Amino acid sequence: MRRYTIILTPETDDDGSAIYTVEVPALPTCHTWGESIEHALTMARDVVELVTGCLSDTGTLLPDDVTEFPAGVDPHYVYTLHFHDPADRLAATA
Repeated sequence: MRRYTIILTPETDDDGSAIYTVEVPALPTCHTWGESIEHALTMARDVVELVTGCLSDTGTLLPDDVTEFPAGVDPHYVYTLHFHDPADRLAATA
């Protein structure tokens, strides 16, 4: 089991509605957003599974979680999500 820290940032969309952008510090290519915290976390899970699956498929080692954040990150919007390691899935089918 692998874990990654997710940072949500509340913002306002172009039409004035509230959204939450998602950052995964350990996976700099992972960016997404959601219309609510729950939606943003669901989208975060999807993008992390996609990116880690692609990295694993190409033989790239998955990075460790990052637990230090830039100044100004609101701890109320920091979440830890747990994921099955794609390498475990590949090993089980080999």
